[in-house]
Amino acid sequence: MYLRALLPLLLSATTCSAQFVLEHTYPNAATPVSDKQLFMVELEDLGQRYVLFNKTTKTITFFGMDHVQVQLIDLSAVPDVDGFGGDQILYITQYLFDLDPGIELMYIAAGGSGPSVITTIVDESGAVMQSFPDEAAYVIINAPQTQFPIYNTPDGARMILSHQSNLEARVYRLPGDLTTGMITEPLSYVAGAVKLFPNPTTGEVNITVDVTSAFGDQFIRFYSTAGGLLLEQRLTGTTTILPTGRLAAGTYSYVVSRNGVPWYAGSMVKE
Repeated sequence: MYLRALLPLLLSATTCSAQFVLEHTYPNAATPVSDKQLFMVELEDLGQRYVLFNKTTKTITFFGMDHVQVQLIDLSAVPDVDGFGGDQILYITQYLFDLDPGIELMYIAAGGSGPSVITTIVDESGAVMQSFPDEAAYVIINAPQTQFPIYNTPDGARMILSHQSNLEARVYRLPGDLTTGMITEPLSYVAGAVKLFPNPTTGEVNITVDVTSAFGDQFIRFYSTAGGLLLEQRLTGTTTILPTGRLAAGTYSYVVSRNGVPWYAGSMVKE
């Protein structure tokens, strides 16, 4: 009797685990700790593509849903910032930056000395359409298009997970589909994920990052009303104490970046 009752549970557990099928592995393409990133985009006419961004070779490779390579764009003409590894692809599109059917993308390079950031629009040949030195998108990234772990496809949902020891990116076929609400929900931005107190302050401030957002290489940077960088501090763990003695009395905007990409902004009053 006991075995008869237990058997359906065992069969159910086996069936559930078997539904997560490893479909394909991209060697050394994990994110964010390696120099390569794998994500998926949905282009206006071309449909869904897996995208492999190689920061070392400065190339972006597109694969069909069957994981066969369909296009490669050489990004060597894109201006960099002292070779710093904070490069990111923010948008990939066919018709947003020009009206031909080729693929264009927004590329951001951050860190180093000189200009702290350069945003560049690149066309399908790798040619630079326009560069914006010292300008960046200080807004949350279009997360469903970049680095979102689960994507809907006409053939069911796919999940991309990064293996932390060998840095592979593994694509899994999932048994179900995402709801519309889950597809459009931002990846990680939550109001209040970063807190800075006391604010106003006369001296030190405590900077806390919500535990669900405290990952990656994070910095907080304070700017003048004219946009000049006045103070920066690496954030370690969930709480960092920052002296503000270098700042005169006034109101300062601050931006928190992760792996070179801004993801949170706010303001602080120094008395």
